[in-house]
Amino acid sequence: MTRTVSSPRRFLILILALLGMLVPAMPARGEVGVITLNPTARIAPGDPALLRDVAALEGEPARALAATVVHTSAAAGFTVSVADVRAALTKQDANWGRLALRGSTCEVRVGDRAVRRVADETPAETAPAVVDLAGVQTVLTRLARLVARMFGVDNENLRLRFDERDEALLSRPVTERTRVEIQPASTASSSRMAFIVWIYEGEDPEPVSQNVRVDVLLRRPVVSATRELRPGEAIAEGDLVEAQQWIAPDGSVPIAGARQALGMRAKRKIAAGSTIRADQLEPPIACERGDLVKVHCVSGGIVVKAWARALGKALEGEHVELRMTGSEKTFRARMTGRGVAVMDLAG
Repeated sequence: MTRTVSSPRRFLILILALLGMLVPAMPARGEVGVITLNPTARIAPGDPALLRDVAALEGEPARALAATVVHTSAAAGFTVSVADVRAALTKQDANWGRLALRGSTCEVRVGDRAVRRVADETPAETAPAVVDLAGVQTVLTRLARLVARMFGVDNENLRLRFDERDEALLSRPVTERTRVEIQPASTASSSRMAFIVWIYEGEDPEPVSQNVRVDVLLRRPVVSATRELRPGEAIAEGDLVEAQQWIAPDGSVPIAGARQALGMRAKRKIAAGSTIRADQLEPPIACERGDLVKVHCVSGGIVVKAWARALGKALEGEHVELRMTGSEKTFRARMTGRGVAVMDLAG
């Protein structure tokens, strides 16, 4: 005999079934590992960030994953998110039925690894910090404004750290009788920059100069890879995540938005969780040698379309040599998409 289930009950059964699909069954008591992201962490230069560096681990299932790499080595600070950790552990075939992941993000600093100190002991090295531009103007505030202009950022998006030996000079007040000239002594392509500071004071000043070294961090919009991208692989929307991150200026500019990377190809392997930079990407292949290409010949307001054979390989935006069918003459046109080229006859 078939029983008819009332609509409310049927709806409840459906909801419970969906929840059962979305939430993994809880394992037996004592078998669950809990991973809780720490607010901050520190790693040594050149070291990858491991799970044990960025999170507190409870239970054997969590501790067994302590050596999992969640971010590759970096020259400056970066952020590890819950999504980054989940992606790294999934890659290691983690059993999510025995794991619980908590927290939001972990701000990772790159420097000497933190060591335990007594409460009244001061750290040997301070972290880069935002310079307070309010109040008395000093050589330091002048220098901070200069660095901000060099990188095109606001002061709140700039962190600086100076050597202790330069503290006396940098804290020197700048008055109406003081003239300060600051000259960059290195390119703006490294986290460690050098400046020459000249100070002239009084009516008949004797110039005072000193070399100053500065560690620079910039907060910029960045795009990170959600998974490992292999060389030549096309990048899709699900492969990218946008965020704000403190990074060092190392000469290779990170892309600021996902749109800049969509449809592009990885020139070399890009690790999961790493910041994607412009020099890691290249346009997609627009044609291979021997491909038929539709050529748009533009002359003023007239457009003529014809087919031609590609005599070489080209990426989007590159020029390629082409030959019309039945002709011995060749010409060049710019590839604008897969199998499509444009030749401006007016140019």
